[in-house]
Amino acid sequence: MTNSRYMARKHLVNGVSMALLTAGWMATPAAAAEGMTSNAAEPEKEADATAASADADIVVTAQKRGELLQSVPIAISAFGSEALERSNIDSVSQLQNFTPSLHFGRQDGQALITIRGIGTTVLTAGADAGVAVHLDGVYVARTQAQDAVMFDLERVEVLRGPQGTVNGRNATGGSINLISRQPTDAFEGHASLTVGNYAAIKTEAGLGGPLIGDKVMWRVAFRTDNHKGYTPNIASPTGDRVDDANQQSVRGLLLFRLGDSSELLLTADYDRVDSNGFGSMVHRTASGVPIPGSPPGIISVGRSISADTPTFYGREIFGATAKLKVDAGPFTVTGITGYRKLDDHILNDVDGVNLPLVEADLLTPQWQLSQEINLTSNNDGPFTWLLGAYYFHEMQRPDLRFNTPVAQLRLGGTVKTDSYALYAQATYELTERLRITAGARYSVDHKRATEFVTFPPLDLSDTHNDEWDAITPKLSIDYEIAERVMAYATISRGFRSGGVNIGAIQGTTFDPEFVWNYEAGLKGQFFDGRLQANFAGFYYDYTDLQLFQIRSLTPTVENAAAATVKGLELELVARPTDGMRLDLATSYLDATFGEFVTIEAPRPQDGPRDLAGNRLPRSPKWKVNAGIENRWNAFGGGITLRGEMAYTSKVFFNEFNRTETSQSAVTLFNARLTYETDDGRYRVGAFVENLTDKYYISQMSVGAAIVSFPIQEFAGPPRTYGLTVGVKF
Repeated sequence: MTNSRYMARKHLVNGVSMALLTAGWMATPAAAAEGMTSNAAEPEKEADATAASADADIVVTAQKRGELLQSVPIAISAFGSEALERSNIDSVSQLQNFTPSLHFGRQDGQALITIRGIGTTVLTAGADAGVAVHLDGVYVARTQAQDAVMFDLERVEVLRGPQGTVNGRNATGGSINLISRQPTDAFEGHASLTVGNYAAIKTEAGLGGPLIGDKVMWRVAFRTDNHKGYTPNIASPTGDRVDDANQQSVRGLLLFRLGDSSELLLTADYDRVDSNGFGSMVHRTASGVPIPGSPPGIISVGRSISADTPTFYGREIFGATAKLKVDAGPFTVTGITGYRKLDDHILNDVDGVNLPLVEADLLTPQWQLSQEINLTSNNDGPFTWLLGAYYFHEMQRPDLRFNTPVAQLRLGGTVKTDSYALYAQATYELTERLRITAGARYSVDHKRATEFVTFPPLDLSDTHNDEWDAITPKLSIDYEIAERVMAYATISRGFRSGGVNIGAIQGTTFDPEFVWNYEAGLKGQFFDGRLQANFAGFYYDYTDLQLFQIRSLTPTVENAAAATVKGLELELVARPTDGMRLDLATSYLDATFGEFVTIEAPRPQDGPRDLAGNRLPRSPKWKVNAGIENRWNAFGGGITLRGEMAYTSKVFFNEFNRTETSQSAVTLFNARLTYETDDGRYRVGAFVENLTDKYYISQMSVGAAIVSFPIQEFAGPPRTYGLTVGVKF
């Protein structure tokens, strides 16, 4: 695409963005002065702090406006602050135990999130995640930062399926929206302390209230997490352990009410990690060739590593957000400006033996700036609408060094991304019970990159300048079958940007991927609200999938031809009695390649392989998450006993579906016993997670040819237990 066309689109998006902002400022604010004063923060408050409860609902902002969860024709799992506390959910990774079709893995600090078989498989700086994560409306671009912010939250929304129209860029799999607790005009706060095995100490607190009456309000929250490593290094003479935690996080918010019709929310957050690194376990190779140096080198067995050099992981994240809302009478203008900066450093022994063969040293500095402006109608119907414009800029400078006894292999470069989008969505009530929603988003992504590879005497470099655009429409119809029972059907399209495979010197960029989603669902509450049932069925036509493997010394990304994904999801919450709660979140997924021929790098002797019929990576056929709890009144309060089960069927971690790169079916159990005073002020509880101490692998990848394509394994946490005390005031 020519530069003139690129500049024309850029000026078009910038012009529309300015027009939207100008319209908001020029509109007369007095028309809705009373509404803004009383309801400025209302769309982002939860109606009740229970997750998808049978007798209460949560207000979600999945469509950029406050709506009751059960009235939104989208497959959403929502968790209020009490639900997060009840199940001790303090990371994105734990959401997989309560959400249908969600799978989470972690490799060297990167969050690998998959929803309905679509997510992150490409571990290179020039690629984007397939599941979007937003913190207070700001897109978090890098996977290293997507599992770092879950504390003092008002709620979490997990949107399943392509969200390409309203919820930002690269949301082919879905979107996870994290919403912080907001400042209030009344002084309030909370604090908790958790101690447990592995010398675990975790603290969290939040405090806020009025600074200048109801005109300026503040809130500050922090979280610390420390524990010893889960995984021993059997080659360490001092007994070093990895998979430890040493993390500190803080967030501050200031809310200014600028008159009767506008408000400004300023947010800043900081997160720091300084740990011994991750348990990158190597027990075998994908090529079948023995690990170099073994014997005499020692190979780890089970949950252990054999590293002859120190391992390390350090990360710093800083973010700042300004959110301005102006009630202009007929509509509300919202502008969100976000800046985020990431510094990520990992040092790892990747050869699998206690010999000085290969050490990996990776630096991934990154920063991003985004601006979103939207106009939402304020009327209740019959016609409601949303208009928006979005801009995103990102700079990355990855630098990966493999230190060997012979020479240093170094791969790196720079990636600059500019992304522009315009979107619109409208809903019209055809009758009192029947609504139709239509929307579309036009996106343009422009990436410029430089890359290099050095391995003396080899010295290669390349440059790239490419652009992709897409229109991602949505059409949905919903019908209220009966009171509090809704059926819906949706057709939508998702788009993930193309990219640059930094360090591979492929000579070209890789293409975007696309998905068409055909979905129908039912949401209902029955038996006077004691049973809530949400059902969804979907069919995906998934093309040009981005897949990753290491060939020779460098990572390679290629686009698979096509795949289909078919699935069913069911969420149930039941309250048979006033004190009992039952919850179920289950999914069935048939996610397979339809057409894809490629070469498996560790086994070139096999020639081209036809992978038609193979399952997509990290897409288990079955997931069953269930919980049961009961509360008894006692000792001036209540005692709650809760049990949880999470079953995940067999998972393949790459497209070749080999047993050695898979995890067989796993069932995990958690249990909690909590006492809380009647006024909710004091709480004390005991918990056990992974009750049976099940050893399982949450992520696998195949390394480079320089060490015979080692299979790197990353295990989930072992059994952990502890006590928590908390206070609210």
